[in-house]
Amino acid sequence: GNPILEPDESTMSFGSFFNRETKFSSWVREGLVQSLILIGLYGEGLKITEMTLPQQWVDDTLKQLFDEADRDACISFDREMPLLAEASPVSFIKAVNASLAKDDRPIMAMFEEEKGLISPTSHHTGLLWALEGLAWDSDYLLDAGLILSKLDHLDPGGNLMNRPINSLTEIFKPWHYQTLSNFDDRMEALKEIANTQQETGWTLLLRMLPKYHGVGHPTHKMRWRMFDKSFDQTYTYKEIWDTHSYVVNMLISVFDNSETKLADLLEEVDSLSKTDRDKLLKFIETEIDNIKQTKYTAWHKLRNKLPHHRSHPDTDWALPE
Repeated sequence: GNPILEPDESTMSFGSFFNRETKFSSWVREGLVQSLILIGLYGEGLKITEMTLPQQWVDDTLKQLFDEADRDACISFDREMPLLAEASPVSFIKAVNASLAKDDRPIMAMFEEEKGLISPTSHHTGLLWALEGLAWDSDYLLDAGLILSKLDHLDPGGNLMNRPINSLTEIFKPWHYQTLSNFDDRMEALKEIANTQQETGWTLLLRMLPKYHGVGHPTHKMRWRMFDKSFDQTYTYKEIWDTHSYVVNMLISVFDNSETKLADLLEEVDSLSKTDRDKLLKFIETEIDNIKQTKYTAWHKLRNKLPHHRSHPDTDWALPE
């Protein structure tokens, strides 16, 4: 770990709270990890003695680091986590999955909130940035997406807006996706997430449907491993519409006849294209007798929606009678 050295209470001040020192230099720690990245990427040209496979050496070094990481060590990795993932994506992905598979899940300690000066804070932002950075690379999109979906399932929630589901949303957002993976690879990753983590997958799919006032936020990018890549994406309307249609099909395929999820579909139906809307309404019509309603959530949702549209018949967004 890298514990914070608490100042003497007699000299404690408002400013000293923001300038607390850690036992080990954060500059040195970052420099060491950046050195590992450069060795892995350019080690063959450096001709380091007794290092025939530089990237393998880096992978093995970080595997040892992660294997020995307890809860305190995971928390201390927050600042360096994006660089650790960039140094060895393979070791990082294996380590996170292994940690999540343990009974005590050491890496989830990063999500635990602790008292701050004004509000509680936690140490998981670096982990999310690491996964966002890997997701830009098509080789790691699926692994990063599945880990984020597992983290969302286990996420205890908290004050920080940086949550696993928000990272997933930004990565796959149809009109502002943040990965260099092509359409087919993105849809395959979505399908795997939806089938593996049903609740997270359902939420993610709903977030990918059209929104009248959508906002996009940039995700973290790797510093060295994609140095020669261009991140200027070209977003076409056709691809956006194709994504919406694919998502509608996936929502239909994973629908479990719950009245809550029926209400979710009815909430989104008016934002869809006419083709996708008709497909979804036809599906609901065929399934409605199989849906057991106890709280009549979907009934109330539809009851509120229809008068809203009927009250504004001349607008371009109103559903036809």
